[in-house]
Amino acid sequence: MNNLVKRILLFVIAIPGLAALILFGNVYHFLPVNLLILIIGALGSYEMVKMFKAMEIKVHSVLMIIFGTLIPFITWLEVMGVLSRDVLVIFLLVAVIIIFLINIKPENGSFKHSLPSMSASIMILFYPGLFLSYITRISSLPNSSIILLIFVCIVYLNDSNAWLFGMLWGKKSRGFVAVSPNKSLIGFFGGVLGSVIVAVSAKFFFPEVIPATIPMLILLGIVVGVTAIIGDLVESGMKRSSGVKDSGNVVPGRGGVLDSIDSLIFAAPGFYYVILMANVGL
Repeated sequence: MNNLVKRILLFVIAIPGLAALILFGNVYHFLPVNLLILIIGALGSYEMVKMFKAMEIKVHSVLMIIFGTLIPFITWLEVMGVLSRDVLVIFLLVAVIIIFLINIKPENGSFKHSLPSMSASIMILFYPGLFLSYITRISSLPNSSIILLIFVCIVYLNDSNAWLFGMLWGKKSRGFVAVSPNKSLIGFFGGVLGSVIVAVSAKFFFPEVIPATIPMLILLGIVVGVTAIIGDLVESGMKRSSGVKDSGNVVPGRGGVLDSIDSLIFAAPGFYYVILMANVGL
């Protein structure tokens, strides 16, 4: 089975499955969705650990996988009202201190590995864990099933539109970013346009769910569209730096977990905060 067929099958199976999970999974504050987020947090953290190890930067694998899973878990308990917002901040501070402490021991009488290990571990703490936790925060918003579905559609239509515009009209504008030379400027604008169209259309399909004005929805589409593309570019940069083709191999036709969700998790914070601004009438 070639790579294209795997991608098509994944799209046909995974997208409807994800939509069903979002629309019908709103039990116990989106328990099924958040369990999936915890699994992705663990797998994504493991993939980051592997990328750093490919660069000969040692990090504590088990600890970082636990931390990467705990961040969205604590966020989930927070949105359920079990924990206060301060708990996540306290956890992050404690986690950083632990990372510092476990990396100040010498290796073969040298401390030259301490700073790279500290830096890599702190990065794994925030990516994907903290970024991923914003999908949990989106699930806590009013009308969360529809809001989550709109978010996923904005991100993935951005990706599809960027590919289509780039393939049809973007050949002469490729190479505008060195980290991903096949990406085109036309594809970039096409992707953002797709995000704006979905965001604005959502108001007409779900007028009671989306209280935002048209200018605010245009802003929402631009913010999500741009950050989704940046997320893809950032992950490409990570892979190039570590010398790996894919972050993993758990997703047929896509590579690793991070290869599949890089745009989604990078766009989640921007989507969440623009929706919050819209809900308060800004």
